[in-house]
Amino acid sequence: MLKSNYLIMQVCPYCQEEVKKEAKKCKHCGEILDVALRAAEEAKKSSGGNVFNVAGGSSSSSSSSSSSSSDGNF
Repeated sequence: MLKSNYLIMQVCPYCQEEVKKEAKKCKHCGEILDVALRAAEEAKKSSGGNVFNVAGGSSSSSSSSSSSSSDGNF
């Protein structure tokens, strides 16, 4: 039996395709439909390079730790 809330649909405001009412992201165009999630994504975009600097720093530290673990721990 299907729950009635799965039958409720909405129209994506970006591509005009029909998606589930509880969808957070449009399966057709990929735009974020959830208001809170969209605000969080826009905040990430407006912070610019800070997101990339943090990601770059963590990847360089993980590569140095992986090289030290393979130096003679076998």
